[in-house]
Amino acid sequence: MMFERLTSQVLHPLIVLPLSGILLLYSRNLSFGNIVAWVLIYILTALVPTTLTAWRTGDKGLDVISRSQRNRSYLVGVTSMCLTLLAASYISAPEAVVKLGGFAVISSIIFGVANHFSKVSIHTGAITFAAGAFTTEIPTLTFTGLLLSVPVGWSRVKLDCHTKRQVIQGGILGLACGLAASII
Repeated sequence: MMFERLTSQVLHPLIVLPLSGILLLYSRNLSFGNIVAWVLIYILTALVPTTLTAWRTGDKGLDVISRSQRNRSYLVGVTSMCLTLLAASYISAPEAVVKLGGFAVISSIIFGVANHFSKVSIHTGAITFAAGAFTTEIPTLTFTGLLLSVPVGWSRVKLDCHTKRQVIQGGILGLACGLAASII
């Protein structure tokens, strides 16, 4: 059970998401210092509040079971991302940072709506979102992103947090959002 938990709670939020942001911003020719600063700001203002909300309300560690708990986590996540995005716009952040933040907000809203009516795997969806977003910026990483979604999806099923169907739905939804983001 240890490997599944590490895959689900470390690979997804602490490695894949920040690394995806770093690579996407790097592809837009931002300086390394700018990239690190903006990724850290995003982690502190969006991932940390959302994770703490899930941790406080989750029945299975960080896993949120009930619809009301999921809705609360999305509300916190989208609100914190919107505030970060507004602050970034206000201080004239690079266009790539504002666009990436906007895509994160829009995809979170889409996932929130999907999860309000049905449960889908956001862990898998976030990784396939990154894979889809890479298609125009760093095409060689698209396949890598899709490969990384496999162990994360497997861990969500193995931990009994999702069914295979929910993992596949989350992956498809994430990929569609990422592809849309890469086109805009």
